Amino acid sequence: MASTAGGGAAYLLGPTGGYLLAFPIAAWVAGKIVSRAPGAIGISFGAILGLAVIHLGGLAWLAAVSGREAASAVGLAPFFVGDLLKIALVT
Repeated sequence: MASTAGGGAAYLLGPTGGYLLAFPIAAWVAGKIVSRAPGAIGISFGAILGLAVIHLGGLAWLAAVSGREAASAVGLAPFFVGDLLKIALVT
């Protein structure tokens, strides 16, 4: 049976490429913030900005690949509330 999953450079050109490329940048941003402001406020702020970096990178690429409206409907709306709930739980 052939698998539809793949990997490598092809994934970076697909609809999720922007999210994948944004993850290391988001981790760096969140880490810098938390290292300078440890505690619940620093963690919350770092997580929110890290999430913003991921969404901005992902949505920018997704909009380029599939259009602005589709990017918002498919790449942001289904995940936004859940992401905020995860930040609340982590904090």
